[in-house]
Order: sequence, then structure tokens, then C-alpha cells
Amino acid sequence: MKGQRETVSTQDAMEMLGVSKATVTRLVRDGELDAYKLTPGLTSDYRIYLDSIESLLKRRQQTAR
Repeated sequence: MKGQRETVSTQDAMEMLGVSKATVTRLVRDGELDAYKLTPGLTSDYRIYLDSIESLLKRRQQTAR
């Protein structure tokens, strides 16, 4: 659908970024990844917006140069 952003699971984000679940959670809390929780609660997994992962990967590439 037009206008809807694609999301991925916490597990997918972990694999794409090569980091742990704790790191994905920290990146979301720090505002480096845009996401939402599937259900309210402290232990609920996130759905992370794919474009925010791509943006973070690009920023990492630029700082690595």
C-alpha cells in the first residue's frame, strides 16, 4: 500500500545489523531506529521500520570512511 512503511522483526533487524537484541533495543530507545512495539509491555518485541535500518547502515558506512 502506498504510504505505509515496511517493517521487520527484531530478529531480522539483529541479523541485518549484525548486533544483539539488547543493541537493537538500545538503538530504538536512543532514537537511532524508528520502531513500535507489537503490544504494550516491557518485554514485547519491536517492529522496526526497514527504512530506518537502511538509514543507519548508510550512516555507519559514511563514518567508516
